[in-house]
Amino acid sequence: NITVRGLNLRCGDVQMNGSANVLEQCDGRYLSHFLTYPNGSTKKGGVIISGTGNTLRYCTLYDTAGCGAVVSGTGHTITRNHIHHTDYSATYSNAIAMSGSGHTVTFNTAHHSGRDILTPSGTGHFIAYNDLSEPGQMCKDLGVLYTWGSNGQGATGGPTRIAYNWCHDNALGGASPLIYLDNWCRNYVVDHNVCWAATGDSGIRLNGPRDGHDIYHNTLFNCDDIGTHTYSIAVSDPGNPDPAFWISSGSYSVDLRNNLFLSTTPDTQLTSSGTRDFRPKPGAAA
Repeated sequence: NITVRGLNLRCGDVQMNGSANVLEQCDGRYLSHFLTYPNGSTKKGGVIISGTGNTLRYCTLYDTAGCGAVVSGTGHTITRNHIHHTDYSATYSNAIAMSGSGHTVTFNTAHHSGRDILTPSGTGHFIAYNDLSEPGQMCKDLGVLYTWGSNGQGATGGPTRIAYNWCHDNALGGASPLIYLDNWCRNYVVDHNVCWAATGDSGIRLNGPRDGHDIYHNTLFNCDDIGTHTYSIAVSDPGNPDPAFWISSGSYSVDLRNNLFLSTTPDTQLTSSGTRDFRPKPGAAA
């Protein structure tokens, strides 16, 4: 039950533990700076949130070698922050790195990172109404939202839901989707997102093995359609993160419904994609 408000933070990092704490209206720069790391999987953070029910809001976090925010524990709220120019180390850091369970990530603007913008690992999260863009400034094979080997649903509760976000501008070429559920992922609901501008890849990419995804009511343009690019691995692959499930289940299903793919002509259906007015035109088939 501690609130820290209105500070200009430079270098070092912020560590939030316990419960019901709040960090708000702070400006954080160079919070995670490092020159050496043991391997590329290094994930260091500017604001490191653990414990239960803590809140990060109305903050600006930028110019970090590591992540803007690293979120673990249970039931945190990350809302209305501006996080940008993260991961200049080109490791697996990103703007918002998630694990744990039950976090709410809403109304954030996050852009320009060495690798991914947001990694929704863990279970039962709600990720909605965010504006996420410009990943891959120093790496390849990544997404605006990216996760690998993750089960979005825990033993109790619902799956992770990714909804009503703007995901855009991955200009790498090659493996450069916007929402990227990589090999061995399952139980993600991806709905009502607007995805645009992925150079040479799908707006939503679903690599295999995969299972239990519900992909509904998304709008995609200036990218390739869902399922155009897929890379699958055999369940016998030694990298299998959960052999007990994948080898025995025999179920590798994805439910795709009512997604609107507009190719390179969004304004035949939408009011004005250039000014981000994504309402359908009156009388449009959409």
